[in-house]
Amino acid sequence: MKKKWLVCITLLVAVLAGCKSIEHFYQKPTVSFEKMSISGMSLFDADLLFTFTVNNPNPIGGTIRKGQYRLSIEDNLVTEGVLNKGVSLKAGGSRSIDLPVHINLMDLFRSANALAAKTEVPYSLNGSFNVMGFDIPYENKGRISLPDFPEISLDSVRISRLDLSGAEMAVILSIANPNRFSINLDGLRYSMDIGGMRFVSGEKDNVPEIEPSGQESITIPVGVDFINMGRAAMNLLSGNTAPFQLSGAMRFRLPGGGTEILEYSSSGETEIRR
Repeated sequence: MKKKWLVCITLLVAVLAGCKSIEHFYQKPTVSFEKMSISGMSLFDADLLFTFTVNNPNPIGGTIRKGQYRLSIEDNLVTEGVLNKGVSLKAGGSRSIDLPVHINLMDLFRSANALAAKTEVPYSLNGSFNVMGFDIPYENKGRISLPDFPEISLDSVRISRLDLSGAEMAVILSIANPNRFSINLDGLRYSMDIGGMRFVSGEKDNVPEIEPSGQESITIPVGVDFINMGRAAMNLLSGNTAPFQLSGAMRFRLPGGGTEILEYSSSGETEIRR
């Protein structure tokens, strides 16, 4: 009891003597950065969580009142704000403080193609926490991993009918999601050449949701008229394999409205199944 009274009297004397005198009686609490984690992410935005440890070396408790922050990515200011906490801090104790920050990745990149070209970006976070009346600055630098866009590939070409007049076949595209979150495509535009000849082109609106680390297949029915395309088309489809060129664009709906387009292409040798 006597110790508590002594602490209170000492603090009262310091207040009466002026705010600057407090530092002669008490040490400044310290703020140290612990880690940065990603609590949520989509293709176009992310929720970041910065964790700090606040340590109070004094024999009296206090309050962590607020935290100010400025987050820059690639030397561009992305967001800034104030976090009002009002969290108690025990005498001689420490506690963790989480600073959640939301970023829109399309604020950093002009297009999905520019975003898809990078795997990670550097960040700089600085600000201060108001602890027991002291404004204690902090700064941290690191890197943020960016999401991966879906991968579009040709799975196979399957022929159900082949005769002198033409063919009926199915072009099967595979869409792979390498991320730990699901992806929704608003639409998919495609075109495919076999042996340098255009066999199919079009657009699909209803693309199934792709689960985290999952894969979806899209079957495109194709009718081929050999009278219009010529004997070369029949010869291509009569073999077991053929060279192909696949290209198109994925359409995404952005958080908050609007759409974004990401182009894709692939080429190689495809198996022709019957």
